[in-house]
Amino acid sequence: MIATFRLALRLALREAARNKTRTALTIAMLVLPLAVVSFAATTWATFDNSPAEEARLTLGDTDALITSTPYKATDKQDGTSFDSGYTQAGPEHGLTPEQRRTQLEEIFPAIERITPYDPYSGGDLGRVEHGEEVLDATAYAYDLDDPLLNRGPFEITEGTAPDRSGEVAVSRSVAREFDLRPGSKIRYGQGKTLDEYTVTAVVERPSALYENFVFGPHDFSAEVGDPVIPSWLVDLSTPVTDEDLENLNSHGYTAYSPAISSAAEAAGGDDGGGDSRSVIAAILLATFAVIEVVLLAGPAYTIGVKRRIRDYAVMSANGATPRQLRWAVLTSGLVSGAVAAVIGLLLGSGLALAIVSLSEEWFGRRAASIDFWPSLQATAVVAAIGTGMLASLTAAVSASRVNVAAAVSGHMTQPKVKRLWLFAGLAVVAVGMIAGVVGMTVDIVVLSMVGIVAVQFGLIGCTPSIVSGVGRLASRLPVTPRIALRETARNRSTAAPAVTAIMAVVGAGLLISSFAAANAARDTGIWTEPAEDNVLSIYIAKNSGDPERVGDYSKEEYGAVRDEVRDIVRQVVPDAEFTPDRNFVVCAPPGEGYTAQCNVEVSVPSANMCPWDVPNLDSLTDEEQAQALDDPRCRMTERDVYNPGEHAVTDSRALLGLETGLEGAVLDRAFEALEDGKAVVSNEQLVEDGRITLTLDQTTYPDDDPESEGVQEQRPFTLDAAVFPDADLSTTTFAVSPATLDGLGLETETPTNEIALSSEAIDQGSADEINDRLDRAGYSYTDEGWQASVYSPAPSGLSAPNAYVLLAALACGLIALGATAVATGLVVIESRRNLATLGAVGSSPLMRRNLSMWQAASISAIGTGIGCVVGFAGYGVLVGILNAQAESRYPIQTPYPFHVPWVFIGTTAVAVPLIAMAAAWVLTRTQIPSERRVG
Repeated sequence: MIATFRLALRLALREAARNKTRTALTIAMLVLPLAVVSFAATTWATFDNSPAEEARLTLGDTDALITSTPYKATDKQDGTSFDSGYTQAGPEHGLTPEQRRTQLEEIFPAIERITPYDPYSGGDLGRVEHGEEVLDATAYAYDLDDPLLNRGPFEITEGTAPDRSGEVAVSRSVAREFDLRPGSKIRYGQGKTLDEYTVTAVVERPSALYENFVFGPHDFSAEVGDPVIPSWLVDLSTPVTDEDLENLNSHGYTAYSPAISSAAEAAGGDDGGGDSRSVIAAILLATFAVIEVVLLAGPAYTIGVKRRIRDYAVMSANGATPRQLRWAVLTSGLVSGAVAAVIGLLLGSGLALAIVSLSEEWFGRRAASIDFWPSLQATAVVAAIGTGMLASLTAAVSASRVNVAAAVSGHMTQPKVKRLWLFAGLAVVAVGMIAGVVGMTVDIVVLSMVGIVAVQFGLIGCTPSIVSGVGRLASRLPVTPRIALRETARNRSTAAPAVTAIMAVVGAGLLISSFAAANAARDTGIWTEPAEDNVLSIYIAKNSGDPERVGDYSKEEYGAVRDEVRDIVRQVVPDAEFTPDRNFVVCAPPGEGYTAQCNVEVSVPSANMCPWDVPNLDSLTDEEQAQALDDPRCRMTERDVYNPGEHAVTDSRALLGLETGLEGAVLDRAFEALEDGKAVVSNEQLVEDGRITLTLDQTTYPDDDPESEGVQEQRPFTLDAAVFPDADLSTTTFAVSPATLDGLGLETETPTNEIALSSEAIDQGSADEINDRLDRAGYSYTDEGWQASVYSPAPSGLSAPNAYVLLAALACGLIALGATAVATGLVVIESRRNLATLGAVGSSPLMRRNLSMWQAASISAIGTGIGCVVGFAGYGVLVGILNAQAESRYPIQTPYPFHVPWVFIGTTAVAVPLIAMAAAWVLTRTQIPSERRVG
């Protein structure tokens, strides 16, 4: 056994040295997944902090953060996280922050230094101006000469702490935005009052690098934190112990400290493991990666065996057993896998360490320490070696079955494509698709995973027949593409795995990107109000200084502010037309000293009421959901549950169109109904005898009794209604004109918000520019006075999950490009003997390069075409399964649309063949051995 392995190892090393290009390409394919895993593992381990590391990153060199709760005592906290919860275990203490601080120093004598600090609040929001640029930032009165702050939550990275009035320190994000250095001048303030300051230092918070703040201990409010829940940073003579924590909790304090987190972590806690679905998803991804690497690296070993088939025949003739021949090839995979494991591990981890600073910018926080994930990286190393051997398995079996006489005489022939493989492949594909459908239907993820893998293997079996069949179309092509396509069909053993690999990656990318687009469209329909990209919402308000009360103003004062805001908007959107965006109704308290809260709802007639519309719809059984779906009275949708929206009060045709999504003649009829005093609804179940019933639900509270439950009052109203089923209104909302509400005695508020409409799209950049102009005009956030801002209600961007799915699709696209380059490169290498023959009979270098280029194009085009078909088929199955499941659920689910990702298809259809053709062009030699011998 050992002697056989030593001989096989010597042969493998000799073969690798003899065919350096092919060996390098093979190792590159094995290195890629391991390098990615190693990079991801090192980066994840570095930024996935333990509780103790998180505490050290948050508090720096400070020993602890102690917070006073409102209570005299609390139950013991776990101490492992920054916001560890606590449970009230005593009455409220009623003490001031100063009294609580004195009490803390008495019960905890280990405190050597203490300073107020609140990680959540303690600053005033204002704006920073530098030149023409504006940025919102929070002002703090923290003194950075205090070592508890400077070497604790904050760190001065440049300059010195402010030591007099007129000097400030700014955060690194503010400094970067304005390119500030110590000595730079800025303006800071609220409203229209801005004061000039000199920057003396740039400061960062290691746990949050992108916070915008300004420190000015001699100019800003010295009030720090929440007066009800004050907190302090402390230096201690001894580390916080479990007994200290119990003592603090018994007096109504909580503590957060690296010492407490370390002890709690040692005692056992969350191991950070994911749920079973995450583990299964990771296994599926790993399985997919292994299959891809095997498909791409396999042809390299097959080429090696075909080139050395005569050597293996001679070895067999001299007594080598099939087992020894298999070992000779498998050891090549072992050597390639071992080399790739070392290179991939070093490359991935080294790259992760080299770009830690860039990763810190990505995560928005500093790395607490440099860590690795040994178990995962060791598993990846073993997987790389095993994958190398698995990739060489087919070639090893082929070598062990060599026909000695045919190989020695040089009369090896290409085996015919057996229909058995085609039918077997189709059968496996069918079984895999059935398994995937059943697995997703009954929610067995493992079965779906097995189905996906089975489909992959089934396609592998079908591909040689597909390649052979496509070769029959060569007669209709020009000479060079015709020869290339016939060569591809003839060398099926090399071309088919390359085609399969490209097909699988393109299909996966298409499926993922299609689902990402469909899911984004579905989420938009559920969570976003109907809106167009030519709309801006304008918010105008007056603050009173009391967060519980808006400021008092006259209509004349509001009119002047509104006109100025409109002028600023028109500076950016010249053709803007403005429409009032009315709040619904005015709550009417009975007199002074009372506060009222009110809500207007549309009541469903008892005859039309769905018996299954219960408060907790998740409690409905499968049978009850089926009964609800069969009941025509039950029309509640997902949007009604998660985003019911508000009633629309408008006398503007344009705004009615925005609120309902109606247009053209249908919108004209809806607006006529609105002018006739009717309510516009989308759900006919709300209407009885042509009318709907509104209920005003108002609760009145006496101002001098905050604990009062209030007095509830309900008043019904009825009005005529017009049903427009196509209106994009929730089934529980309606649209009505202000005049109609006034006729019912429901007073609408004077609108302080507006809608701006333009004939062209208003992008986010225009909205940002308007907000900058409003800030410079003094309408930024202020504790007292007017503020104004605009935002675009049209959906933009992707949610985080959809962004991750889109990134996965992008990754599949990049892998497809890499797979194409490597696979076609291997095919070109295999074709060099034929190219040498062409050169010997007078073919020009350009002709040979064109031939290789078109052969690569044929492989990539076949793989891309089949991949698109497979991807669309998989996407159709997936959407069908999800929508079929949705049809059996109540409330009525929003279906997934069949969305075609034309950008991905267009990019892939163009980029993949171009990359393949470029790789073939580069790897094809202009001078071949026969020409060099002649010269």
